Amino acid sequence: MWTYFPVPESIEGTTLYVEPTPTEYLEWIWEIPISPTVVSVGYVSTGAATKAKREQRFSVEGIFKQQLTKIPRFEQLLQ
Repeated sequence: MWTYFPVPESIEGTTLYVEPTPTEYLEWIWEIPISPTVVSVGYVSTGAATKAKREQRFSVEGIFKQQLTKIPRFEQLLQ
């Protein structure tokens, strides 16, 4: 799952956000600068974890948004 967000200022380099809770398979969120005013943001998860959320009636967009809200950096971008 991924999207692009406009940002007020550029960032340098790629940032990975990883859950501190160990699981069998790693899940993470990336933030990659595409241009000085745009970042690519994505969430990598297992099919099983996504399926479990979908069975709880979460949309793909809802799963993505739920993960991004865990990171304060994305609060303003999500609005």
